[in-house]
Amino acid sequence: MAGHWTDEFSFFGGAIQDTRHAYLLAVHDPAAEAKAPQTTAVIWTDGSWHGESFEWSCAGCGIIGDEFIMVGVEGDVAAITPTDIGEENPIGAIGGRSGALTNARAIDRILYVTGMGRRVLRRDGINAWTQLDAGMPAPDDGPVRGLNAIDGAGAQELVAVGWGGEIWAWDGSTWRSIDSPTNLILSAVRRMSDGTYYAVGQEGIVVRGRADRPGDQERWEIVGEAGAADFLYDVIEFDGRVVASSMLALFELKDEALEPFDFGDAEDVPLTQYRLALEPGPRGAGGPGRLWTIGSKDVFRLDGKSWERID
Repeated sequence: MAGHWTDEFSFFGGAIQDTRHAYLLAVHDPAAEAKAPQTTAVIWTDGSWHGESFEWSCAGCGIIGDEFIMVGVEGDVAAITPTDIGEENPIGAIGGRSGALTNARAIDRILYVTGMGRRVLRRDGINAWTQLDAGMPAPDDGPVRGLNAIDGAGAQELVAVGWGGEIWAWDGSTWRSIDSPTNLILSAVRRMSDGTYYAVGQEGIVVRGRADRPGDQERWEIVGEAGAADFLYDVIEFDGRVVASSMLALFELKDEALEPFDFGDAEDVPLTQYRLALEPGPRGAGGPGRLWTIGSKDVFRLDGKSWERID
C-alpha cells in the first residue's frame, strides 16, 4: 500500500539488509522546498515503518554488519543498529583536503566515501577515518573536479568516478588515472560479477571497462547512451542484466544499447526512479535476490517476475 511516507517525504537512497529489513533515505518535502538541511532515515521491517530525523543532508549510506551508516554532505555521521541510534564526530578535513562529500558505498564490509576535491575516505571504526586520496593530485583553480561514486572488489581493487568523466583505479597502494572515453559527469559506478565495471551519468552516458588489467586491456569504452534528457544516476547488476536509472525512467543494457526496462503486464509500476539497490536472497536459496528501485515518490522491488510496491 502506498502513502506511508510519500505524501510528505521524497526518497533519495537507501540500502537493503535482507528480505525483511531495509533502510531508506528521505527528505521532508517542506524542508526541501525551504532548502533546509534535513534527512529522515526510514527503517522498514516486515512492512512496518519507523523514521529518525537528522538536521543535515545525507550524501550516502551503507550497511556494515548490523550497522546502517549515514554520511552527510558536510561530514556528519550517524550509525543505526537494531538497538541504538547514535551520531559520531563529523568528518573534517583530512590530509589537508576538504570538500563536500558526495556518496558512500559498502564494499567487502568496509564503508568508503567520495567527495569533491577528489576525496576518498575509508571508515575504520567509530570516529575513525583514513584518507585514501593522498596519491591523487588535488584540483587546482581550473575546472570543477570531484568524485561522485566508488565501487570495487575490495581493499585491493577500487574504482572511483566523477566530474569531467574522470575514472581512477586503486590497486591497494596507489591510484592511477584511467583514460576516459568521455568528459561528461559520471555519477555512479558498479562492479559486475565478472569483474567488469559500468559507469553512468550525464546525457545518459554508459561506459564500461576493467581495473585489473593495466594497459590496453584496461581500455574503457562507451557502450550506450540514453539521450541528453536522461541523466543516469545509478547502475546495478540484477539477474545477469545491467540496469540503469534516471529520475523518471528505468533502462536495461541490451546488445550495447540502452532500452526502456520491460515492466511486462504489471499494472502498478514505479513512475519515479533514481537509486537502485539489491536485496540479498534468503540464506541458502541462491538466485539474484530482488531489485529495489528508490524514486522520490515510488519504492518498489522486483523478484524477477512481479513488482511489489513498498511505498
